[in-house]
Amino acid sequence: MVFFTSNREMWYWVGAELVLFSILITLLKSKPFTLFINSHEQLASVFMLSLGMIGISIFLYGLQPKHKFEILLSLGLLAIFILLFIRLNVSERSHLLEYGILTIFIHEAFTERKKIKPNVIPLILKTIFVAIPIGLIDELSQLYIPYRVFDMYDIYFNVLAVLSVLCFGLVFTFFRKFVIK
Repeated sequence: MVFFTSNREMWYWVGAELVLFSILITLLKSKPFTLFINSHEQLASVFMLSLGMIGISIFLYGLQPKHKFEILLSLGLLAIFILLFIRLNVSERSHLLEYGILTIFIHEAFTERKKIKPNVIPLILKTIFVAIPIGLIDELSQLYIPYRVFDMYDIYFNVLAVLSVLCFGLVFTFFRKFVIK
């Protein structure tokens, strides 16, 4: 029995699984790695570098410009995202990026599948029905892990990340179909 409609879909699901694995592995105490870093500033630098690379990958994924207007739209959305980022603490930023990347992989896998097997359920709803429960399970599991803390705000940021990525995708789709011809 074949589970995937194409190799591309399979790789999107593998990407989503890797992101999910990295999110879930953080539920474990990540102290051993931090022992190799001598100061809080070094740890923060490594963390910010990682977040920057993820942010750039999200931006480049959304960019794929065909017209000058799309570049301007991308820069405007990036500016909004940066302003939001400045207002958040490090933990909230990581949730936005982790679940943003996860959402992209899930949505792209469903998009690829739709090319071969059309479905009645809209892609955005399918993505929401998969990505948001993952964030909810991630946070709820922290109720049972002694050194972790359950936080409703983390659920909010997980949902915000999923919806933001999908909304940005809708904005680009709208402008490509109706504004730019």
